[in-house]
Amino acid sequence: MNRSCVAVAAAVLFSSVALFSAPLARAQQGNELTLPVNAGLVSTSATAHRRIPNTIADVSVGIQTQGADAASVSRDLAQRSQTLLEWLRGQGAERLATDQISFQPQTHEEKSGQQKIVGYTGSTTVSFRTTPEKVGAILSGVLDHGANTIQQTSYAPKEEEQDKVRKELAQEATRTAVAQGNAVADAAGTHVIGVREVNVEPSGMIRPMPMMRMSMGAATKEVPMAGEAGEQDISVAVSVKLTVSR
Repeated sequence: MNRSCVAVAAAVLFSSVALFSAPLARAQQGNELTLPVNAGLVSTSATAHRRIPNTIADVSVGIQTQGADAASVSRDLAQRSQTLLEWLRGQGAERLATDQISFQPQTHEEKSGQQKIVGYTGSTTVSFRTTPEKVGAILSGVLDHGANTIQQTSYAPKEEEQDKVRKELAQEATRTAVAQGNAVADAAGTHVIGVREVNVEPSGMIRPMPMMRMSMGAATKEVPMAGEAGEQDISVAVSVKLTVSR
């Protein structure tokens, strides 16, 4: 894993009147903090970055079948879906799900101009999660166990890994911002007497790295080998407001 790097930006805001040293005191009533009358503020911000490896692969594949009537299409679709799901379980796949089930009539226009139903097409999508190391073998296997379309495969870090790193980056960025504020206050001949506010910007959603999207024709079942899973960059930005006085 690459060493974390921190980008820091700082802005200093002081009150227009002279600052002076004064002790903090608690109000006699309530828990409000009484600050020096002419206390100033130092506002700083910091962003912490880290790259982490993609450790999961989310895959969706399609099953399509045709038949003379809706009942036979439904049975065939259910059987092929069940065969695929059982095989995927045997491969250690997780988060198995079947959705987007649809049926469409196939029509033929007669001489009279009327549309006559001559059959039905049924389709469904099966999604699952596996590890990047298994993607190539599983994508080859799904085509032999009911699927005929590889819709999408994407890589990302596990959610718990993302959460852990974001917490660590929030702490790192906060420490950096506070240290920067202390340095700025010292350079201005003041010192920090308290933290007024800390804001952590909402972390953006990691965009999974797409790997492939293709329809497999009846004439071929060859699947390209899976590439490297790669990494994702995670960043957390923190801004702080520090109270300063002489």
